[in-house]
Amino acid sequence: MPFTSYPNSVQTFPLMQNIIAADGVNLKGFQDAMEAGNTQLAQQYYAQITDADSKFIDAAKLNTLFQTCVALQRFYQTDVQPYITTKQADWQEIIDRFDYTGAFSATKQYVPNNWVSSMQSDGNVLLYICIATPPIGTLPTNTAYWRQLTVKGLPGAAGTGLAFMGTWDSAQTYKIDDVVAYGNGVWGALQPSTNQIPVEGSAYWRLIYQSTPVVYPVQTAQPTGQLAGDLWFEVI
Repeated sequence: MPFTSYPNSVQTFPLMQNIIAADGVNLKGFQDAMEAGNTQLAQQYYAQITDADSKFIDAAKLNTLFQTCVALQRFYQTDVQPYITTKQADWQEIIDRFDYTGAFSATKQYVPNNWVSSMQSDGNVLLYICIATPPIGTLPTNTAYWRQLTVKGLPGAAGTGLAFMGTWDSAQTYKIDDVVAYGNGVWGALQPSTNQIPVEGSAYWRLIYQSTPVVYPVQTAQPTGQLAGDLWFEVI
């Protein structure tokens, strides 16, 4: 379109100004000359109006504005919208890869963000996430292609008389040493109770363990301030 340079470059527009009192005589002369059909005289009056080009709206300015608006719509339809649609599909494909695919198989091809479980020699099952497309048969212990998600802690002391009762239930009657899950914590009963909510300072419950949610960044570049072993997911 001849009146606009968009989207090849940013289209510029003149900064318009208001007619002022000092323009009155020349403006009237311009108008009278145009009505009389004397364009030469009209141009002489026009030239005497200070910053006249920024005070008159003509066809060229309107056409530039109109064609820029049309070009903007076309650019959105032909470039922006398809790009967004493509990126949404790419992102959905990445999201779909965050899938637990079951126990590790030496005959299966894995892709980044697939999760697998793997039985260890000590009988414990650990969870791994694929971080790069591995050759088929690459074991999850290969850190070039896999990252371990779960860890095994040191054995703790055996509990005496503790009984895990599941999630706290207001209708359940609990006795000393019953253990429940409530909120983000695990609580132990100090004395028998019914409908006593596990909270800090309660005479009926004590906090045994408080879990802390972990947020893994999902972004295009590695986050700053990470320590060795910290996990993040790269958007490609």
